[in-house]
Amino acid sequence: LGKGYMIPGWPAAGPCLPRDLAVWTDIYQEPISSAIAPSNAKVSEKRLYDIAKQVEKLPYNNPGIAILGATYNPNALDCTNSLGIALANFLTANFCNWQIQLADPAIDYLDLSSVSPRVIRARSCQAAIDVSNIIVIATNWMEFGTLNFGGREVIRAQGV
Repeated sequence: LGKGYMIPGWPAAGPCLPRDLAVWTDIYQEPISSAIAPSNAKVSEKRLYDIAKQVEKLPYNNPGIAILGATYNPNALDCTNSLGIALANFLTANFCNWQIQLADPAIDYLDLSSVSPRVIRARSCQAAIDVSNIIVIATNWMEFGTLNFGGREVIRAQGV
């Protein structure tokens, strides 16, 4: 197990907790009888809200937002419990006038069926940045270090 898997991520308790709880329920045919799952969901939803509030504080009317990272972890071709997708869906549902672009180095290989049809799938990460005022980094891909942000506002969502 590498160090990258030990960094706190999305959702609040990391991407494995919701999966582990679902497996427990499937194997034992009974739900977990504690407040862990609902509490985790509340903390995760608050995190989405906090990121949205950061965006709202910036001086843009109807901003264009590039969300970089659709996978739950860099170099993983899995979107289950992805912060980028959860954030894109949350923003399009709650802030109707914002134009949301979703970009990921592996976007051509990902199942994006859970993404709102209102979210634009960018042809590249740089293309998403070029048409946006605000950049939200949802997954810490190494490739993002080589992008030209051109002085745009950058929010590192993993650190919220």
